[in-house]
Amino acid sequence: MSGLSKRRRGTSGRAQWMSEVEYRLGVAQSRQRASYESWLRKWIAAVLVLDVDEETTHPYVAIGLQLKKKGRAIPANDLWVAALCRQHSLPLLSRDRHFDLVSGLRRLDS
Repeated sequence: MSGLSKRRRGTSGRAQWMSEVEYRLGVAQSRQRASYESWLRKWIAAVLVLDVDEETTHPYVAIGLQLKKKGRAIPANDLWVAALCRQHSLPLLSRDRHFDLVSGLRRLDS
C-alpha cells in the first residue's frame, strides 16, 4: 500500500507527515494554542498527508549519499521530507535554503 493511500484526507493540497509533526509541536508550545489547534485541525482535514513507505527509503538513501559526497548534510527530518518530494515528484514549499543542496528538488519559497 502506498503512502498516498494510507491517509487520504482532503484534496486541497499535499503535506508530509513530518510537516504535521512540526506544526503540532509548534502549536503545543504556543501561547495561542487554542486558536492554532483549530487552524491545525482544518489544515489536516484539507490536505493529503503523505506517509513514508518502503519506496521512500530509496530516494532517502540516494539523497543522503549525494549530500555525503558533497560533504554537506541536512537535518534527518528534512531528509525524509526531501525523499517524499522526490518519490512523488512534488515541489517543496519551504524557506529552508538547505533544501537547495538536494539535486532535482524544486523548492518554492513562500
